[in-house]
Amino acid sequence: MSKKNVKIILLALILFVIVAPKTQADEIKIDSYQPRYIVDMPSAGTLDNLQYSVDALLVGNGGFLVDVTVGIFKIVNVSMSYGGTGVIGNSTMNLQKYPGFHLKTKLLQEKETVPAIAIGFNSQGKGIYYKRNDDMSDDRHEQLAPDFYLAASKSFKWPVGSLALSAGVNYSLLVPDDKGINVYAGIEQSILNVCAIALEINPNLNDKNKMIWKDGKTLMLNGALKFTPLEDMIIEVQIKDIFRNAHHSTEIGRYFGVTFISNLF
Repeated sequence: MSKKNVKIILLALILFVIVAPKTQADEIKIDSYQPRYIVDMPSAGTLDNLQYSVDALLVGNGGFLVDVTVGIFKIVNVSMSYGGTGVIGNSTMNLQKYPGFHLKTKLLQEKETVPAIAIGFNSQGKGIYYKRNDDMSDDRHEQLAPDFYLAASKSFKWPVGSLALSAGVNYSLLVPDDKGINVYAGIEQSILNVCAIALEINPNLNDKNKMIWKDGKTLMLNGALKFTPLEDMIIEVQIKDIFRNAHHSTEIGRYFGVTFISNLF
């Protein structure tokens, strides 16, 4: 798939989210909170006022990522995160040099005729963490952090459950060699109040690192299966880099995460 075709698909999805017809936001169990990410990339969802979440994700190469998010005034979320690779097993331990920081503000709540829109800054990358060496000019994650972004999300109800579309544009600048604008989009379908399936397309238009990507192929297709076995708990199985365009992806990545959501008071 050429970059031109990818851009056309993403722009079509963005327009579809913005001009979507009248719908009602979903209220079923899997969406008792608004998903804040499609898979890796942020959606327009936020936690409610004084609600908090703890997200723990096991990643490749014996790694982990932990994120703590708090909702403030119903339209602002603040997060801190930290992780690394090589923590489990006998390989070299590579921990993030700095914690990740995420600030998201919802500009517009979802209504019948308009999507939810949010802006934010997120310095947390995803996937395997690489330390600076002779081949890597900077410390970085396999998946660049979004940094500054604008995201839109819209929900639709139908007999199977809820269909949510999200799209966004981001500008990464924290890794000097890979600065620039990127666009992304995704879809999430909830099924019978029990689980949800998400799919995300991210062309990484701003990432040209040949040590990360094979032959300049930077397109990432990611998926996730989410379960709610208990109230305020979500178990997530992520399928990463389905096209296997990253150098380390000899097989499709398989990540496992757990999210707990509750109220501060």
